[in-house]
Amino acid sequence: MLASGVVDYEQRGKEKHYWIKKDSWLHLLNREDQKPEWVTWPPLFSALERIWLKLNQTDFSTMDQLLASSELRKLMMEVKPAIQRAGFAKALSDEHQYLGEDYTEVFVRDLENLMKALVA
Repeated sequence: MLASGVVDYEQRGKEKHYWIKKDSWLHLLNREDQKPEWVTWPPLFSALERIWLKLNQTDFSTMDQLLASSELRKLMMEVKPAIQRAGFAKALSDEHQYLGEDYTEVFVRDLENLMKALVA
């Protein structure tokens, strides 16, 4: 790996510490034009898991639309801080601005925006 010129190392006593050179790692990722942003994955995965579990509840699909929308609003209020800690606050809408059944469409749009932000 050292011969590739991409990896460098430092010897500290008997230990060798290796790393990818800063000027080479973006080339390895095929992202020379943009640096990847840090994502705090645990809170994001936790939030997505809670959303997944809610949407897959057997009684959720048979709920009245107003009740389902209310459940989604409550869920988003609970998981939103975790999504924000993960760095995706911009993908979410303010759930307080949408009333009644209208929030269901906002919830779906927010999830779409979140998925787009993840792959960007």
